[in-house]
Amino acid sequence: MDRVPNYVIVAAEPNLTQKERTSEIVVSCDLMDVTVTVTQDAADQLLSQWTDKSFMSRSLAVRFTADWCGYCPYMATAFESAKEQLNGAFEIVSLHGSASTYEFSGTNQLARRFNIDGYPTGIIDFRASIPNYSIATTASAAVKVAQETKRSYPTTSGIAVDSYLSGTELTVFVPIYFHQPDSYRVTVLLLEDGIDGKQNQGGIMGKYTHDDVARKALTSMSGESARIESPNTVWTKFYTTKVDASWNPANLKVLVYVEKPYGDQPYVETVGSVDYGNYGDTYIDNCRAVKVG
Repeated sequence: MDRVPNYVIVAAEPNLTQKERTSEIVVSCDLMDVTVTVTQDAADQLLSQWTDKSFMSRSLAVRFTADWCGYCPYMATAFESAKEQLNGAFEIVSLHGSASTYEFSGTNQLARRFNIDGYPTGIIDFRASIPNYSIATTASAAVKVAQETKRSYPTTSGIAVDSYLSGTELTVFVPIYFHQPDSYRVTVLLLEDGIDGKQNQGGIMGKYTHDDVARKALTSMSGESARIESPNTVWTKFYTTKVDASWNPANLKVLVYVEKPYGDQPYVETVGSVDYGNYGDTYIDNCRAVKVG
């Protein structure tokens, strides 16, 4: 019989002193006791590892879709092309709408925010809406908007993700490193790749593999508040949730994205083939998708 691995997760307050500190953790069972020594670096050692470095910037592509939508696969192919052109610095989430086999509870909330009135529609970095052009045109527009975000709004956050799955119990640890103080929003979603199902493709329902499908929100869809009051601050959070037994654990991944207020930054709108709507006061500062485990 296969044994399900178990995890013990221990959280400690950050070490803000100038000296490293150690602690011993004793794990006991019927057969033995195991002692683990944990060492925390001093504050100046930790800060020097990232405060003087720039964070890798990733753009977020949100695809509003459904398995009954005949033109939706074209946008999926376009976004994959954009990701390849951007060397992977482009995360994708597919939000399935009403009556889709993979309908997601948070789709309607974001659809209202972005004034979605038809599928497929793509939203890049919460700044620009892309309708369904040809695959090449849609991919090119997505790339241009992502490059515009990186050029005009330098990334101020760095995201790390660690996760543990024991049976159906998923624990996610999210440390986020902030260079600048501000009132950020953090959203955490569980996605699934490689779902073998069906999809309307140009009017014909056939076999199709669905990727980046939003399965569950670990925060609210409006995000969790992360108010950062000092430069170079680490914000950490644990999340736990149940994973549906029908989902493939090997294909699950955690998506984390950070929204940052524009503040006094000007709205930059230079890509001619997209719609820069009034989508709120925040944009995607950074995002990261990591396989579960």
